[in-house]
Amino acid sequence: MFVTLSFTFLSLKQAALISAEPSPNRGCSINQSREYSIYAPSNSENRYGTMEVTPRLTWNEEKSLQKLLGNVSLRLLYKSSVHGNSFGTMLNKCSCQGSTILMVYLPNNVFGIFVLESYPEMSEHLKKPTTSFLLSFQKNKIMEMTAAFFNSTVDLIDNKLRFNFSQVQYVLLRSNTQNIFIPRLLGEKLGLTYDFKSQYTEYEVFRVEGMKDEPGYINRIAGATPHRDSLLAELRAYRPYADLVSEIRILLLGPVGSGKSSFFNSVKSIFRGHLTRQAIVGSDISSITEKYRIYSIKDEKDGKSLPFMLCDSMGLNEKDGVGLCMDDIPHILKGCMPDRYQV
Repeated sequence: MFVTLSFTFLSLKQAALISAEPSPNRGCSINQSREYSIYAPSNSENRYGTMEVTPRLTWNEEKSLQKLLGNVSLRLLYKSSVHGNSFGTMLNKCSCQGSTILMVYLPNNVFGIFVLESYPEMSEHLKKPTTSFLLSFQKNKIMEMTAAFFNSTVDLIDNKLRFNFSQVQYVLLRSNTQNIFIPRLLGEKLGLTYDFKSQYTEYEVFRVEGMKDEPGYINRIAGATPHRDSLLAELRAYRPYADLVSEIRILLLGPVGSGKSSFFNSVKSIFRGHLTRQAIVGSDISSITEKYRIYSIKDEKDGKSLPFMLCDSMGLNEKDGVGLCMDDIPHILKGCMPDRYQV
């Protein structure tokens, strides 16, 4: 026995317009004639607005950062394998550039340190707290990103660059040995269960352009990830009330082109951890759903199917004999229509 839930799905296509104006003036006066992009003789620019020098940051990592930070663009300022493994040179080149993110590349991890306010110039005091957060990409079969949010101060002593989030929580980089060290207390927030020490291959600094310059923006970003994780955990743990039914089916019902199949693909992609396209989508005639489909979704975390299934139906149409027949809807709700049923 099972119950089928029905809802009308009209449209998922909503655009959020976020100002792309960079805000580099937090606490620094900028000489507008200074140019920190990496240029070499060439006529073509890459996606970071730079020429010739190719960032190590992958497309998937960039998209994950944009998902976290909003509609931002990244502009490469510094690359240690090109400009030298010197933190003093890096800070001198990247000071007064607005929001930045330092990406540190390891064999199996990528760590990032985002700083909302500008790096101070070398002549200024580096101890002023700044809004920041630490993130980590785990390079397993599905790329996972974990973030921890703090305020931090920056220490530069000889060949050591240290971001202090508290007295016992910090990130330490050594340029002479190319090592990164993260104490266990901080590492646990990033999914590490031990004092983390490893040798990095290189690091890059990007200017983050298009950040919203308004109070509470970072706080909203910080709250979004835990809220998302909480919602996904509730969906994984959901069970039908009092075991009255064995399973839940959610019927996607709406006009042709309203986004029913796209919605299913989006839900499956979230739980699989990567982009999937099982249901046919598109605007041409060959991409219109022509069969009633019942989809189960397997969770990548434990390999188990989620406690509900999504039912994708043919689109409703005003013309008789086209799309889903209205008389078929009661049969779907009663659970009498088999998978792959076609009008």
